[in-house]
Amino acid sequence: VYVISCYSKPEPEDVKGADYQVEGHATIELVKAVLPNHTCQFYMCGPSAFMESLHAGLLDWGVEESRIRFEQFGPSTIKKNSATKPVSNYDQPDPVSFLESDEVALWSSDFESLLELAEANDIDIESGCRSGSCGTCETAIVSGKVRYTTGEEVQCNPGCCLPCIAIPDGPLELEA
Repeated sequence: VYVISCYSKPEPEDVKGADYQVEGHATIELVKAVLPNHTCQFYMCGPSAFMESLHAGLLDWGVEESRIRFEQFGPSTIKKNSATKPVSNYDQPDPVSFLESDEVALWSSDFESLLELAEANDIDIESGCRSGSCGTCETAIVSGKVRYTTGEEVQCNPGCCLPCIAIPDGPLELEA
C-alpha cells in the first residue's frame, strides 16, 4: 500500500512532506506518475467530483472496470455510463419486504441494486460501499433469493446478502 496525501488547501501550519505530499487534488495524472502500470486494483473513496473524474480517467487509461472499486463518501456515488452499468434483466414487480422497517417496495430494473431500492423508499440500510468490497451493508435474508449484478462470487455470512450489489430473484424478505 502506497499513500500520497493531497491537500487542496493546506493550512499555514501544514508542512509539505510531513503532513501532505501534493498540494492540489488527486488526479489521474498523479496516479499515472506514481504507478508502474494500470493493472493494479483501485479503491476510491471521496466526494463525487473526485470519484467521477478519477473513475473516468482510469477507464480512459485502460483499467478494467472490474479492477475499480469505490466507496460512498457522504451523498456521493459514481454514476456508471450505460456501457459499464450492470444490467438487470430481472424486471418482475416482485415485493421486497424490509421487515425491521415494516416497509414493502416493488422491485423494478430502474434500480441497480436492493440498496438503491431501499434508499429510494427511505429505508435505512447501513452502507459504505457501492461495489461489494466493504461488506458494511450485509443484510440477513429471511426468505427468498438474490442474484449479484457483478457476476462475481460474493463472500458474506450464510443466509445474508450484500444489497449494494444484489437484486431480488423473486419475492424477497430482508431483515432491514
